[in-house]
Amino acid sequence: MKKSLKKLSILIILIIMTLSPLACFQNACFQSYDNNGGDIGGESGTQITLENFNRLQTDMSLEEVTHILGTVGRSLSASSTIGITIEIWMWRYQRGMDIRIISVTFQNNAMTTKTESGLR
Repeated sequence: MKKSLKKLSILIILIIMTLSPLACFQNACFQSYDNNGGDIGGESGTQITLENFNRLQTDMSLEEVTHILGTVGRSLSASSTIGITIEIWMWRYQRGMDIRIISVTFQNNAMTTKTESGLR
């Protein structure tokens, strides 16, 4: 019973965290700012590329991903239960109509999934 409750809790958290970015896209809640309020357009945003996206590997830490992408991302959501912490981070670059987005999910500071939009 305890194992099933733990699995159910993890499943619910993953579903909520997976749907959160979709709701934000529809409500345009993503802004081109890093966690410190800085613009991530500029030169550092030019590292938001398909080549760098492909360099991101499962089990990388947030620090390793940040190093590859060359800029601090934005924390979209974080949840912790039963010793498991799940976080979703986003890196966004926009210059005119050129919009590039990378979203990464971490479990206990190890990358589990990644998605991209507009990369080339």
